[in-house]
Amino acid sequence: MCYLNYPWDSYLIDSPDPTLQPFPRLAWAVPVEVTTVGANLEAYSNIDQQITTLRLSHRFGSVALSTIPQEILEMIVDEAQRIERQQTLPFWKKTFACFQGLCTAVQHLEEEEEYVDEVWSELFTDQWDEEDNLNRDDYDTDERADMIEDFLNDSHDDMVWELHQEFRSNWLDLVCLCKKNRKVPEPHRSFSALNEILRSRFGLEIVILHEIMSSTMNDFLPRPNFRDDFSHYTSAFLTLASGTFSTYGVDQPKFRSSERIFAPERNHLAFRQAIDPSKLALSDGQRQRFARGMAALGLSPHYHLTELEKLISSPSNDELLWEICRTQLPGWPKVTSTSCDEKQKKIKQYLENMNKELSKQSWPQLQLLAASDAVSPSA
Repeated sequence: MCYLNYPWDSYLIDSPDPTLQPFPRLAWAVPVEVTTVGANLEAYSNIDQQITTLRLSHRFGSVALSTIPQEILEMIVDEAQRIERQQTLPFWKKTFACFQGLCTAVQHLEEEEEYVDEVWSELFTDQWDEEDNLNRDDYDTDERADMIEDFLNDSHDDMVWELHQEFRSNWLDLVCLCKKNRKVPEPHRSFSALNEILRSRFGLEIVILHEIMSSTMNDFLPRPNFRDDFSHYTSAFLTLASGTFSTYGVDQPKFRSSERIFAPERNHLAFRQAIDPSKLALSDGQRQRFARGMAALGLSPHYHLTELEKLISSPSNDELLWEICRTQLPGWPKVTSTSCDEKQKKIKQYLENMNKELSKQSWPQLQLLAASDAVSPSA
């Protein structure tokens, strides 16, 4: 599995520990949303056998299914995929929210109903006012959730914090590309397994890059009250499978995926590698791999949240960014009084607009990718 490297100048760490040196990789790539590609790949894997049986029956069978038009069959397949994706996506979204620090205290307790009831009883007892002559039934579901959220944030509940750490670790296990990873909660599958499907079916693979957001980014983003001291992010890129076209420093099959991203321990050498310009061209067949894989998995180019770092590093004239900003930044206009919920809607819309702009570009694009020091593979 992988582990987080906390900033050494934080109060958690007295001095820096050496981290593994990342190898750069020059590759044709498409940025994709990590929870979407993970959940959709998992859904694809879950019903792959059923879909294969359906297609074979349609092609070679002698039943009524064999007589339906191909277009109708594809609509049936698409609907089956859509339904399965609805089942797989929530876990990926929830776990990633914890990794980013975008979670709320109550979200950690969705499967702890008994404990939530205990918290509600304690909160209700503490806030009881006999003059109001109220009882628990006087609060609707939303009011109850808001009151519990405020209580948990104020009390720094230990159980919430432990679950938060567990979910964050689950995320690292889920997207870990190390083949030794075995800690993914059932029935989910890690990217180390899902990547095999991408390679065998489409000749593609996912590259995972973790990041720690800057303090400026933390101040900029509208967030719930509950959050970790450090905000993390995971970017995902769809690339040609290793060995097809890549410039990893190490590219032999005997190495784990993580060892093609990072140099071995105690490696203090600079990185260099000659590149044959003739190999930079992308063939029509390779372009078709991307088109076929993205269509089958319902993927589109995605504007990663951390791309905003370069837009907010200095005062911006973009009024939409002003409306999103949560905390006053040096040189920026005064922060608007819009609620956090409204600001979150605005940033969601902003990112959706950026996704639309990306979709107008030609993909894949030749990109140089390298891991940050946010996460390292375990020995």
